[in-house]
Parts: sequence; structure tokens; C-alpha cells
Amino acid sequence: MIVLARPRANGLSVMSGWSHEKLIYQPLTSPQPARAVIAPLPTSRHLITYFHVLFNQPVSMRIFTERLLLQKRVYFIQQFGAPLGYSFGWYVHGPYSPELARDGFEIENVSKIVNRDWTRYVHELPEIGKEVPVDTMARFFESVRRAAEGLAVPESTFMEVISSLHFVRENWFQQDDDFSESARELSRVKVGLSDPPMEEAVQKSRQMLLAFLPRASRTDTGK
Repeated sequence: MIVLARPRANGLSVMSGWSHEKLIYQPLTSPQPARAVIAPLPTSRHLITYFHVLFNQPVSMRIFTERLLLQKRVYFIQQFGAPLGYSFGWYVHGPYSPELARDGFEIENVSKIVNRDWTRYVHELPEIGKEVPVDTMARFFESVRRAAEGLAVPESTFMEVISSLHFVRENWFQQDDDFSESARELSRVKVGLSDPPMEEAVQKSRQMLLAFLPRASRTDTGK
């Protein structure tokens, strides 16, 4: 086994110690330098797979909107029942998982270091039980895209609104069956949501959550 290292402020961080990666030494028969190949373990592999199946995209952390979309998409993927194991807390832009951010950067960084296309690791969705409706997930995310387009707001902005509304209900207003109290609280704590078109985005989010996740059961989010 070989060890690759990346620089950090106080020394070197050993990449082979990352929780969901193995760097395996693979000798070549031709007289070329040996190279490391990546063998992702389940969490990162399943995350990559979901992104390709649902969005036809790789996991990308290049810009803020991509990082925000990663957080909100995975938040809802878990709400639909996928046991990826990320724990979400409340952040300035809504539900956020530091562990997911770490994994996203590691997926992107390791793929660059080994010059490897992650699409080769896209497999069939894991056996995660009948409670994970991939077709319903796809319809939900398509509805999100269409709603954002109809409101003339970025998809990332609408995802921030709808995920924040769901998080507020699930954590602080659990008896709020129609999301009305949660919407009022969200408008109070997040500046600008009382102005159009954001007020309309909140109401559209209520409608969509009632249609897709009227009373989401607690999923295994690592809590």
C-alpha cells in the first residue's frame, strides 16, 4: 500500500487515512511509474451514484452554488429514505452537514490527484430497501427545478428555501402539518423571505412538501 499526502498548515495530512477512501498500489506491466487507483467505500460511491442517477452530474465543489446544492440535495435524498448517514444542523443557508462538505471536497480532490474520472465508479443504486423511492426523488427534484424556473430564481435559492422550511418543521414545529407555522418562523429568521418573489417561493415550497413529504418519517441521518 502506498500513502499519498497533502500539505496543510502544520504538516502533512495522510490521505489514506480518510474515512471512505483506499489508495491501493497497483503495479503496471509496462515500464511506467506505478500509480494509485481509487477504490471508494460505500458512502462516497453511493453519493456519486445518486448524483449521476438523479442529476446526471458529478459531485462538484468548485463554486458556492454547487456546494449549496450538494447540501440541499443530499438532505432531501436522506429524507426520502436513503441511509447515507449524514447529520444536518441549522446554518445560515439552512440545513448543513460538515461531514458531507468534507466528503464532497475529498471526492473532488482525490479525483484530481489520481486523474481519475469518477463516472467509472457509478454502479446500480445500492440495495437500500423498498422505502427509497428513486422515481419519486427524481420527480421531486424536477419539480424543484421547474418551480425555480417559474419564479425566475436560481435553483440553489429555491432549494435553500424549501430545505429550510422542511428542516424548521421537522425540528421545531413537528405538529405543523401544513407547514404554516414553520413558514412564519422561517420568514422571521431569514431576512428577505417576506418580499416577492421569495414569499411566493415559500408558499410554493409548502405546496411541494405537502405533495411529496407531508409527514416525513425520521430517517437515519446519523443523529
